[in-house]
Amino acid sequence: MFVCLVWGTTYLAIRIALETVPPLLMGGLRFLVAGALLITVLKVRGVRMPAPGSWPALVILGILLLGFGNGGVVWAEQTVPRSWWPCRHSGWWGSTL
Repeated sequence: MFVCLVWGTTYLAIRIALETVPPLLMGGLRFLVAGALLITVLKVRGVRMPAPGSWPALVILGILLLGFGNGGVVWAEQTVPRSWWPCRHSGWWGSTL
């Protein structure tokens, strides 16, 4: 139930934010804030950052997952009916359990 609530409100938040903020800017700001919080938590816990040699692969992974994956979702939220995305992903989520 918790997953459904969080996942569903994510799409609602995207839809509301798109009323005033361009889609890719909104997605970028969202992940910038999330990344800053994650780095802060890891620093407080004493976890080291990945070695600089692994950063190019991590950048490619970030571009593919966040840029194309989530970027496509945020872009599509402008035209796809609000109820379609959560239904689509809840079906995927349910099939993986």
